[in-house]
Amino acid sequence: MPQTFDIATDDAFLDLLVVADLHLKNVNDTFLRGTDHLYSYATSHHISYVIDLGDFTSGFWESYAHPPKTYEDIKNVEEQLEAILKNFPKDPNVSYCLLGGNHDECLWNGGIDFVRRLEEQRYDFRSLGYRHAYLSFNAKDYFLLNHPSSRLLAPENESLETRKKLMDHMKEFNCSESYLNLFGHFHMLYMDLPGRICSVPSYFKDRHQNGAIHMRIYFDSEKKIDYV
Repeated sequence: MPQTFDIATDDAFLDLLVVADLHLKNVNDTFLRGTDHLYSYATSHHISYVIDLGDFTSGFWESYAHPPKTYEDIKNVEEQLEAILKNFPKDPNVSYCLLGGNHDECLWNGGIDFVRRLEEQRYDFRSLGYRHAYLSFNAKDYFLLNHPSSRLLAPENESLETRKKLMDHMKEFNCSESYLNLFGHFHMLYMDLPGRICSVPSYFKDRHQNGAIHMRIYFDSEKKIDYV
C-alpha cells in the first residue's frame, strides 16, 4: 500500500521543486555543483519542499540490478551513504521528500533501506517508501507519485503512443481521483496536464536536457487545488 505524505498550508499557493533520477554514485564536482544549485534555487524561490521521484542512487556497485551481497558491496554502500549524508546540502526550511525507485529498491532488497536510513539520520529527509506514494494537500486533493519498474515511453515523436502507455500503466493504481500523476524513471520531460500526466526529467542524466520542475499549486477558499 503506498504511503501518504500530507502538506498542510493556509497559503493561497504552494511551490514545489520536483526532481527525479539523480543516480548519485560518487561525491564529485558534478554532484556538489548540481545539488548546491538545486538548493540555491529552492531557497531563492522560497520553496520548502523538494519532491524526488526516485532513483536517488545508482546502486554503488558494478551491477545495480543485483542487491549487495558481499562484505565489500555492503561496505561500499555504507561509505557512500556517509558521503551523501555529509555532503548533500541541507537547509532548515527545505524538506527533501524521497520516493525510492528501482535502483534504490535494489539496495532495500539487499537488506539496506537506504531511503529510510536517510530519513533517520537527516532531519530534512522524508521517506515516501518505494515506487508509489500519495502526496496530499490539506488532506483533500492528492498527486500520485510513481517510479515504474520498466520504461514505457515510446520514441520521442510518438506522443499519442506515449500517453497511451502511461495511461495503461496508471490503470494499475488508484489514480482515478488524483489531481495529477507524476512519473520518474523515464529520463525525459513529458507534460499533459489535461490528461493528468507529468513525466519529470532526470536531474543529472536526462535523455534530452537535464533539469527539474518548479511547480506552483493554487488553492481555492476550501483549501482544495484550484489549478497548477
